Amino acid sequence: MPGNVNVSFVGCGGMAAHYLGVYRDLDWVLVVSCVDTDPASARKAADAVRGIATTDFAAALENDVDAVIVSTPNSLHRPQAVAAIEAGKHLLLQKPVAANLADAEAIAAAAEQSTRTVGLYMSYFDRPLVHDLRDMVTRGWLGDVVHCYARLMHKGGMMWSGEALRGNRT
Repeated sequence: MPGNVNVSFVGCGGMAAHYLGVYRDLDWVLVVSCVDTDPASARKAADAVRGIATTDFAAALENDVDAVIVSTPNSLHRPQAVAAIEAGKHLLLQKPVAANLADAEAIAAAAEQSTRTVGLYMSYFDRPLVHDLRDMVTRGWLGDVVHCYARLMHKGGMMWSGEALRGNRT
């Protein structure tokens, strides 16, 4: 079908498993490869989208791939994202951008040199609270913020947390 976007999924467990069905059901997307260090995870994902399964990251950089979806452990984001960007691929990273600031800056520097789209899955950016918090920081209401950590837990997204399900603070 003309106009398809050929996608490679890198990292097929965890959150990627939630997104595979969405990509499979988009009539303009073709998932051509599913890459994971665990062959069984790669195979399960590939079976769901009728793509190829592999443990070789190089498959994500093949000529027939237009976009790479990276949902691997954070420590792998820099090498995989930079390689995909430098190979001329569109890129979508699962949050967070990277495991540390230096890695995030390296990804940003590569993205600045690219003519392709580089994006990040960021849940809850459409929520008014996130915008209010950003505005409070920008206006200096919270002083000089040097670090922020937050965790959102809910039954649908963190079902493995028995403590949260029992109503206990986590």
